Amino acid sequence: MTNEQELLEKYINKNFVPGSVRIDLVNDKIVKLTDKLGDEMKLTINSHGDILDADTNQIYASGGYRHRKSEYFLWEIF
Repeated sequence: MTNEQELLEKYINKNFVPGSVRIDLVNDKIVKLTDKLGDEMKLTINSHGDILDADTNQIYASGGYRHRKSEYFLWEIF
């Protein structure tokens, strides 16, 4: 499991009821969630640590890294 996948898994475990979604690895940076009704969503993480929808690029959680190279620090999102 990649570092990105581990961060996504942490986010999912904190924000979804245990057992409510199935998690499938799509590739090294994308996971697919499927709920019990069959609805799906794909999550990914960008270079700033933001968790976002892989299809629409809507950000669900900020990774806390400022989006300027000179100002990196991590806010607690997990």
